[in-house]
Amino acid sequence: MVVTRALPPGEARVGGNFFYTRKAWNQDLQAGQWKTISVPLSEVDWYVRRRKRQTDKPSLKGLAAYMIQVSTDDADIGLTVDRFWVTRGLSHE
Repeated sequence: MVVTRALPPGEARVGGNFFYTRKAWNQDLQAGQWKTISVPLSEVDWYVRRRKRQTDKPSLKGLAAYMIQVSTDDADIGLTVDRFWVTRGLSHE
């Protein structure tokens, strides 16, 4: 989940919570195994804005991310996040 706020902040402007919930990134992941994942915010599965769940393609214009949450949900596999690499429209490679 990526939590955003409006930037610049202003009256009646809100951010949103963006969720990427596809299981493929952590399927068959063994403890101690390195895995690099890419999560393009333009391809989130769903998001919440103004307390409404939405599944259309989100507009990210005017939003700034301030919190990223990572969870394996189903099981505790000893997940350790080594680093986050955040880019604007370009691959980490």
